[in-house]
Amino acid sequence: MWSPSKKKLSSHLKRITQAADKYKVRWEAININPDITRQLPIWFHIGASEDLRKLNNHLYASCLREKHHAISVGQMEAIATRNLPTHRQNKNCPCAHCSQDRTQAKCDKPFKCTKLARDILQCILPKWHPQTSLPPYSLNIAPKQITAGANDENVHHKLFDPTYPSPNSLTDGFRVFTTSDTPCNIPAQQAPKPSDEPPQLINIIITGTHRIDKDGYSVSGGGAWFGQNDQRNKSIRVPEHFAAKGTREVGAILSALSSLPVYAPLQLMIKSPSL
Repeated sequence: MWSPSKKKLSSHLKRITQAADKYKVRWEAININPDITRQLPIWFHIGASEDLRKLNNHLYASCLREKHHAISVGQMEAIATRNLPTHRQNKNCPCAHCSQDRTQAKCDKPFKCTKLARDILQCILPKWHPQTSLPPYSLNIAPKQITAGANDENVHHKLFDPTYPSPNSLTDGFRVFTTSDTPCNIPAQQAPKPSDEPPQLINIIITGTHRIDKDGYSVSGGGAWFGQNDQRNKSIRVPEHFAAKGTREVGAILSALSSLPVYAPLQLMIKSPSL
């Protein structure tokens, strides 16, 4: 990762960067919306391969920065993806894009800058690349799969979106207390579902109990009920040091999930004010 010199910074900015280093501030996300990836700075990109280091100081890199004003990933992508039928790999290319670059941007060899822009984009790793940053969502729950109890006015229903959220802006992407490990550069994605038949919605009733025994100790336990005489039914006891409101239901959920396919959509019915 690029670590620029801080010697010429003002004392105020030095304190800010020192605090960021101390608390391990880093821009990070599990998945990144393509619109957000296009806003990230392209030069010394935080999600690029080592090959980008060489291209940052390429002969035509200064032309891309100063004449084409390519600062972000989106601006570089716009240059790299130009593909007119009349385009030619020479400095006198007659296509509209190269002609505009020569007259307005004062670029001597637009085709060289276009090629460099494509090489730079190829250095962006999958999680950070606009074309690969957001894998397709494959699981869906049809309205008819929701049980009849959904119409009960006394039952509150919360549909959890299984997609991995992306920051809504560059500002939202900053994280504190990150690890020093190399960040994962592969976008998070769901396990592939079977191609032979669509996954069926699994209904699970989650229960929990919490009490104080005669010796004053907390006793918590939980259960997951799939159906009458279903071998997947679970019952657990929560360790005393974890015994608290809500832990019993969470423990039962985790226990139930351990026996299910990763691609299965679930409907959990929980009666707990803690969740």
